[in-house]
Amino acid sequence: MEQRVSLITLGWMRVGGPPGLVAFDLIAQTLGLYPNASLAKDLGILSGDIGGFSGVTLDYNVWDASKVAPLLSQAIAAGGRIVKPAQDVFWGGHHRHFVDFEGHL
Repeated sequence: MEQRVSLITLGWMRVGGPPGLVAFDLIAQTLGLYPNASLAKDLGILSGDIGGFSGVTLDYNVWDASKVAPLLSQAIAAGGRIVKPAQDVFWGGHHRHFVDFEGHL
């Protein structure tokens, strides 16, 4: 038998979100599935300039927007680079994106 996975069924309840985003509540975490081109656009990456962008971001959420800037200062001090400045977003959050010293978003 050929070893491969052709379908994974999660069975998780979907939560609301904007058009084009599929999100699942994982109890204190969220799995969000977003079209690669849309994620690149949100990050400010041009479609022809994806470079090392893998289509995956790892997020760290804080409870208060005032904690975003100090956290990112730590990331910059550790060799990170801001790719999207802090801003409020449509779903009520406040975020920015950075790349760590190894190039991971």
